[in-house]
Amino acid sequence: MNWNFLRKQALLRYTQWRSPERLREFQEKRLRKLIVHAYDRCAYYRRQMDDRGIHPTEIRNLNDLARLPVFSRKAVAESFSEISASNAKRFRPEKGYTSGSTGPKLMLVVDRDAIDMGNAAIWRFRGWHGIRFGHRIAEIRLPDPCTSEDLEALRRELDDELAGRLHVSIQVCESLEQTVGGKHRTVVSKVPIEI
Repeated sequence: MNWNFLRKQALLRYTQWRSPERLREFQEKRLRKLIVHAYDRCAYYRRQMDDRGIHPTEIRNLNDLARLPVFSRKAVAESFSEISASNAKRFRPEKGYTSGSTGPKLMLVVDRDAIDMGNAAIWRFRGWHGIRFGHRIAEIRLPDPCTSEDLEALRRELDDELAGRLHVSIQVCESLEQTVGGKHRTVVSKVPIEI
């Protein structure tokens, strides 16, 4: 936990009660800053926008996103150095990788701010379900496809076994091997578990 994470948590607590209109205004303000940053600091994005005759100030709202090019896995792999911002080190980037389930694995760079926002969103979700810092949590990830009957049977078995001693989160994911920040985590893949 760090101060930036705590700031992100506070922001999410505050913004979760905003009206849809206010949330959209907030998102669009952040979008405009992001587009200007990408244009000013990333050769790839500048070239893509220039080739299409788009200036960053023309992207004003979420509907304008349709004007921007969508790039392919191939473009990311071939233009990685041009996609990275010239001032990326300032944002303390961490390397990560896609799972490779739909093609070759791709290296990604995620900034510390985005990681902290993602973690704050996870903890906000957990808080909605009564889970707080310090609570014991088991996170079980199951491969897709997994039927709803399988999930419900697992949930009942764990509830009976754990009897409220542990909060259990069951998620279905594409791959049981997840890469986060360049580090591999092993996730639970079989039951029953003993505690």
